[in-house]
Amino acid sequence: MDFSHILQSAVTPLVLISGVGLLLLSITNRYSHALDRTRNLNTELKNAPSAKRKENLKKQLDSLYRRCKILKKSIGFVVLSILLSSLIIIIKILESLLFTALDMLNIALLISSMFCIVISSALLFIDVSLSLHALDVELEDSDFKA
Repeated sequence: MDFSHILQSAVTPLVLISGVGLLLLSITNRYSHALDRTRNLNTELKNAPSAKRKENLKKQLDSLYRRCKILKKSIGFVVLSILLSSLIIIIKILESLLFTALDMLNIALLISSMFCIVISSALLFIDVSLSLHALDVELEDSDFKA
């Protein structure tokens, strides 16, 4: 049982966790912004002066709520990827301690982790697309035409 070998075999999953952590930070920032915007629009809706403005705000709130649900799922998949990568590290340590090879389990966990990142990234792309739609709805009340 050589500690440097254990550490060396754990480096790849650690780098993966670090990179995915940046993705998680980005998604949670988008999620927080969408939540804050939802709260602000809800307050604005209560004080809206006209029925047309209320209808516009309801459309924006609907879009933001859908975005929040999508971002929540995206966060879940990123966190699951981090957990799977962490399990790879634990298994690598156990392999070294027990002098055994669990390559198929490590491969399955790595593929699952990558799959979670792909799903999370796709959900993030959907959120970005929906945010443009929300902007279109918001601009309906203004004189701006794209």
